[in-house]
Amino acid sequence: MRDLVPRLVGVRHSDGKNVRLAFPAGGPVLELAGGRYTGKTAITRYLYDAYSQRIPLSRVDLASPGFGHPGLAHLYEPGAEGTQNASPVSDLLYYLESQLRRRPSRFGQPLEFPRLVHGLTAISGWEAGAPAELGAARARLDGVLTADRGAAPGLVETWTNAVVDAVGALTGLASLASAVKALVPAVTESLFRGRTNHTARKWWARQNVAPNGDGIDQLVQLAVEFRDVASGGRTRAQQYLATALLADVSDHYGPLLRFDGVHRPLVLLDNVHDRIGAEVMELLLEGHRRLAVARHRNHLVVIVTALGDGAGLPPLSGVGRGALWAVPEHVEAAGPEAWWLPVEIDPVGPDEIMRMFRDTKPATRLVDVIARVSAGRAGVAHALVRATAPRIRAGDPPPAGELLDLPAAGRAGPTVAESLLRSLVPDATTRDRLIHYAPALSAPDARHLARGYPDGASGSLAADEARQRLISDHWPSPAWPRTAGPFVGNPTLRTLLLHELRALPAWEAIHHRLLTRLDSRHPLGPGAHSDDIRYLHHALALGSCDVVVRSLHRLYTRADACAWLKALNLVCAAPQPKGSVPPADPAGCPACGPDGLAVHRTIDRLVRGLWALSSPLAVPDERTISRITLDLGVLATNCPPESHAVYFDAYTTWPPLLWKPVQAPDLPIPEGCDP
Repeated sequence: MRDLVPRLVGVRHSDGKNVRLAFPAGGPVLELAGGRYTGKTAITRYLYDAYSQRIPLSRVDLASPGFGHPGLAHLYEPGAEGTQNASPVSDLLYYLESQLRRRPSRFGQPLEFPRLVHGLTAISGWEAGAPAELGAARARLDGVLTADRGAAPGLVETWTNAVVDAVGALTGLASLASAVKALVPAVTESLFRGRTNHTARKWWARQNVAPNGDGIDQLVQLAVEFRDVASGGRTRAQQYLATALLADVSDHYGPLLRFDGVHRPLVLLDNVHDRIGAEVMELLLEGHRRLAVARHRNHLVVIVTALGDGAGLPPLSGVGRGALWAVPEHVEAAGPEAWWLPVEIDPVGPDEIMRMFRDTKPATRLVDVIARVSAGRAGVAHALVRATAPRIRAGDPPPAGELLDLPAAGRAGPTVAESLLRSLVPDATTRDRLIHYAPALSAPDARHLARGYPDGASGSLAADEARQRLISDHWPSPAWPRTAGPFVGNPTLRTLLLHELRALPAWEAIHHRLLTRLDSRHPLGPGAHSDDIRYLHHALALGSCDVVVRSLHRLYTRADACAWLKALNLVCAAPQPKGSVPPADPAGCPACGPDGLAVHRTIDRLVRGLWALSSPLAVPDERTISRITLDLGVLATNCPPESHAVYFDAYTTWPPLLWKPVQAPDLPIPEGCDP
């Protein structure tokens, strides 16, 4: 916003000063990739507002029917009839033309798109006897092309009536050819000067859409190709239209305007992962390639956003002065993808979140919790800031543990957790299923839960569908150390799902169902233990500290230190139930014996302390970490000699990490242990 885009368009939005262009011959299509609520749309909205009235500008949401244009939206309503003389891509080009030709107050000569208008008018031609096609042509010409040009009332009807007269008794493609030959001159000669039309038709004459003929003949063939969906003709026709758009912009910036430093137009396309996004990207990239091969400068700046996890992509902040992209050395041999530069949206951290509060002064620890819950997603962090800021300004800062229960945006209504979940998982069925499956540590566990959701009617297929939705919505789910799970691994989404589940009666039933799957003896009787660490994880989620501590105490006396610390890590990553957990009772512990009570109580305190600090809403405190340090020291003192070094390593390294805070299950296992 402050550096890269000004160097792409040639001007700073803040003060209007000219900036040296990063790519004088034309840059790549810049794609901003990120998950939901990472700030992609916020960036395009900011840029659109910042550069309004300064450069030709267009911002389009590809996921919106009709792209939000009032002249197109009604054409995409349920039940609207599609026609052969229009497509979503052609409508997008109509929309871009209508926005980019509007002259900003601080810009020179307005852009004109004669090549593109010739092409769009041609494909809008209709065959005789097809009233839907005639209606579609009128809707595009009247609703988009001439809507804000100050055209005389009834002009479009005059054009189309003249075309009907010219077609006469012709039918089929012959009527289409006649319609195009009548409609294109009628429209373009009303909108452009004669010399402009001559240049545009001369350009079309060189495009070789048809093997022979002048510019009008090429446009007739373009209309015919546009109807050929099955054999790829429409794709070829749309490519000519996209190239015409870029050529019109390129032609506007002749040597004199380039010398004067006239600023470049900017197109912002949201959600190119949706609907026609892949098709649009192919057209734009191929158009960039064609201009480069023809040795024409590309002056249109295109920035798009796409839903994705961004893994392996360079960060947006790392896009230096052309360092990450350059015009291919051999443009003739380069493919269209050479003009594509995907980058990852940078995650936000505590410093950025602190700035979101503006004049409000939150506690540093609260900011750290917001950073942890949001996991770098700017939109999530902003929602949490909006929920907490009113309380802070009122002198009543909320405890970190109440963060997700605050009203969204500080007003009465749904909680911030509910509001965020609805936005992050828009589909209600998927959202309800994920809430139900969130405690599962693996896909098989989730399938097992699905057989009981909500009344046994869904079946295990529902869990597979939910998993597929997580993948398609680009929710990265890194596995926990030494596990293949959990089913929902993304920390932000998992936190919100478990928070919602915690308030439901199903919390206990779900964990009991998982416990029964892991150990058929469940519920374990007094003095019983389990060797299955996953069982202990879910038992702790129910607050059953007795069986957890008994089992870990027994494991402490039998297993090596590495295995024990791994088990402790996974167990203490258990989600926490609502309400308080009763104190543990050492009675019946098989490992206590006459001298083991002190160790038993040490393990009990250690489990409770690490478990408390593993909550996403936890704030590290001196008392808890000091107690954990002491308890690790007790274990290092009472263990066999061969285990001492491992426990001592945890004793020295874990407490400082807990302050950062590193949480279970990510506390490191000492060197020398198997991964």
